[in-house]
Amino acid sequence: MKNKKSPAFRDEAWALKCIESAKNLICLCKKGKIRFINDAGAVMLGLKSAKRMTGRTFVDFVHSDYREFVSELVGGHAREINSLPIRFVTGRGRKIDADVSITPISGDPGGLVSVHATDITHRLRSAKEVMRSETRYRNLVEKSMDMICVCEDGDVTFINPAGAAMLHETEPGRLIGRKLYTLVHPDYYDIAMEGLHNFVKDGAVLPMKFVCIDGDVIYVEILVLPFGKSGANSYMLEARDITERVRYAEKLRDREQRLRGIMDTVADGIISIDESGIINSFNPAAEVIFGYTSTDLIGKSLNAIVPPSDKKKHNGYIRKYIKTGKAKIIAVGGREVSGHHKDGTIFPIELSVTEMWHGKQRLFTAIVRDITERKKAEDELRKAHDELEIRVEERTRELTREITERRHAESRLRLAGEVIDNLNNAVIILSPRFKVTAVNPAYTLITGYQAEEVIGRQPPFKRALKKYPELYENMLNDIKYPGHWEGEFWGKRKNGERIAKRLAISAITGEEGDVQQYAAIISDITERKMAEERIFFQANYDALTGLPNRALFHDRLEIALPSHRRLGRKLGLMFIDLDGFKLVNDTMGHDIGDLLLKEAGVRLGKCIRSGDTVARLGGDEFTVIMPNLTDPRHTPLVAQRVLDALAEPFNLK
Repeated sequence: MKNKKSPAFRDEAWALKCIESAKNLICLCKKGKIRFINDAGAVMLGLKSAKRMTGRTFVDFVHSDYREFVSELVGGHAREINSLPIRFVTGRGRKIDADVSITPISGDPGGLVSVHATDITHRLRSAKEVMRSETRYRNLVEKSMDMICVCEDGDVTFINPAGAAMLHETEPGRLIGRKLYTLVHPDYYDIAMEGLHNFVKDGAVLPMKFVCIDGDVIYVEILVLPFGKSGANSYMLEARDITERVRYAEKLRDREQRLRGIMDTVADGIISIDESGIINSFNPAAEVIFGYTSTDLIGKSLNAIVPPSDKKKHNGYIRKYIKTGKAKIIAVGGREVSGHHKDGTIFPIELSVTEMWHGKQRLFTAIVRDITERKKAEDELRKAHDELEIRVEERTRELTREITERRHAESRLRLAGEVIDNLNNAVIILSPRFKVTAVNPAYTLITGYQAEEVIGRQPPFKRALKKYPELYENMLNDIKYPGHWEGEFWGKRKNGERIAKRLAISAITGEEGDVQQYAAIISDITERKMAEERIFFQANYDALTGLPNRALFHDRLEIALPSHRRLGRKLGLMFIDLDGFKLVNDTMGHDIGDLLLKEAGVRLGKCIRSGDTVARLGGDEFTVIMPNLTDPRHTPLVAQRVLDALAEPFNLK
């Protein structure tokens, strides 16, 4: 009898074995004191050791709001309670929400009580977040300024206040249960009867008309999306009222018709194009100026009336302005350019271009005036001026000859000075040793040098001529015999600015034929030389890539073939085009296409020898001329280099 265990002790031992493997908090309390708590319970309450909790009061870990109630349950008045929400406070002060079950193990007051708690903190927080999210989305729908409507089997099951107001209904509930097609305008009645699935097109916004409760018709844009479970005949419809926009567009059309009437009666040509250079309008005056009808050109490129030599340049103007905002022609009034008539005639026009916006579309409007007659008058005036200049030059030579015939050099220079001082050309008087003795005022205007800076020194043009050995040698020889030389060359003004000069030097001799002085005349021909260089470049080189064009390619080929045939040498010729170039233009735009052509030209230039020629024939077509081939087998090697270079990725910015 001495070793016989009491029933109470056996009950406690059995309870301890049951709670050892539990993952939630299980605690045995007696008279409110913890007799045992499992490791999971200790972790849940933020303590490292379950043994240290033995003997502590259970309610020490219960939030103050629940402490009195729980103390009564685990103290001496325990009764069975399932799923009781209680908040615990861990040893570190963290709050835990738990679902608690309390079960008396023995029926005696103050006996063992089992407490089973499951941590539901995360579950409660998730539920609160879901409730807040649902409230937020409902507020968004309710406060949306657009109609949001849910339809099931064609019936309206939900509509927000904005949607009801759009239909002139004050109570959204009155629209619940109505068939959607009863709100649709008769123009769309048949398709609406077939079901909303007809409006679901990859999120496309579609136009439609609704009939309001009071009979008013409104224009809307709708977006229909499937709603609910897959296969359910349930859709969400979002609609925006565009009635004012439609009416405004109708007013704009009326205004455009009035403006068109004005455009059709003005004397100047008025042409509008879009950002791509496509003609949108072409008034009757423009038809008279260019010889085309509006039907011929609307929808086509403006290049049809631009001279061939200016087409590339014109396209570049638009692209550069759109990219940088810097205007060269746009907003510049009275610019003189050339036009291309239907019969092929190139004629002068006065052009003013302005920018305007039509909604989101940028348009450019050109006002064109034919100035052919005016230019003829200007040409005649210019011709008369040129003739006068020629007479002046001739007179200068006559004066120079007269000066050589006179005995007294001093009187000859005085006479010449009176004439020379009033010339537009620079006149320099040189000693027999080629040092400056006098200059006229025009010399300072043309060269930038003051008289005192050059008198007694070698003339600056002599240093410039030394850069052209052949010209310099011819000048030295010709002023000795026959005593006159003329030539054109590039030099610099005093400030370093480049200037093209036409220099005429005449020797002034005495009665015995000895040189007493030299008279030099300098004319500023910068504008003419720049025009000649520009015309030569435009005629022989591609404006986009800077490579030789088709004309220069043919010239070089026609020169090379007879020479190689005569000398028995080999010549290689390659034709290259870019696969997929049209797709690049169509999908990425002409700007990217142009960058691709430029980069392709650069790469081709790196693949060839110094004496080879790379040319662009047009579009994506290039050619390579390879003269003086020592071995024809070298040609495939060059071709492979070209293919490898063009196969590398193009990084276009």
